[in-house]
This record gives sequence, C-alpha cells and structure tokens, in this order.
Amino acid sequence: MLFRLFAMPLVLFIVGQGSAWFLLGWASKAEKTVLLDLAIATRLVGILLVMMSLIIGGGWLLSRLYKLHLWRAGRLKDGCFYCNGLLSHHDDDEGFYSKCLMCNTRQR
Repeated sequence: MLFRLFAMPLVLFIVGQGSAWFLLGWASKAEKTVLLDLAIATRLVGILLVMMSLIIGGGWLLSRLYKLHLWRAGRLKDGCFYCNGLLSHHDDDEGFYSKCLMCNTRQR
C-alpha cells in the first residue's frame, strides 16, 4: 500500500538529487581544466536540479502524506469503493478509469 503511494515522489526526489550531485561533482573537476564556462553553467544547472527536486518531490510527498492522514482519520471523500483509499485517475484506449493506490483495484 505505502509503496504505491510514495514510490513516484521518492523516485523523482532520489533521481533529481542523484543527478544534481553528479553534475556538481563533475563541475568541480571541470574547473581545474580549461572548461571554466561549462563548469559554471553545469554548477548552476546542478543547483537548480537540487532545488527543483526538493520543491517538486517534497511537495508531492507532503501532499501524499496529507492524503494518507485524511484517509486514516476517515475524512477522505471520493475514495475507493472497497477500502475508501486514495485514487489515481488515468485515461487509456478503453476510456477514463481510476486506480486505488491502497488496494490496487481498477474502477470505472
């Protein structure tokens, strides 16, 4: 249940942080060579990646934590038919459907 709820925000956060720290490490090595302009630009991109992954991933994670709190308190509206869990909404070839993040049932 919790894996489906928190997997995507955590993946976004971890990938963003990992790629940013990789870029920052490469930029510090590139400063020792002639590529100073590229190192400065890479350092700026790395810092932006750190900030954006913190803001977007952290915000997404906090919103999921708040919805989990509402679900545990019994105040979540328009939840799953079976467990009253959180729903993620999707659209595919067969049409619009909702998928429960708690019990993994597909609902039309």
